[in-house]
Amino acid sequence: MTGLRGDQVAELVTVVFALLGGWQPAKGRRRVLGLYRAVVLTLYLMRRNESQAVAGELFGCSQSTVSRITRRLRPLLRQA
Repeated sequence: MTGLRGDQVAELVTVVFALLGGWQPAKGRRRVLGLYRAVVLTLYLMRRNESQAVAGELFGCSQSTVSRITRRLRPLLRQA
C-alpha cells in the first residue's frame, strides 16, 4: 500500500514522532488515527493519486480528517 517495508514505515514513524514531540493532544479529544496509521495514510496518498474521500473510507475517517492529517504530516515525512 505504501511502497515501503514494515521496518521502513516504523522507522519513519519514529522520526516523525521525534519531530512532532507527540501525536495525541494532552487535553481534549483524541485523534481518530494513531500516528502509525496516520503516517501510512499520508504515504498512501503520496504514492497513489487517490482522492481524500476514498482514503477516508479505507482508513475509517472523514475527508476533512484526511486533509488535516496529510497537511500536517506531509512536510515532516519529506523532512524525515
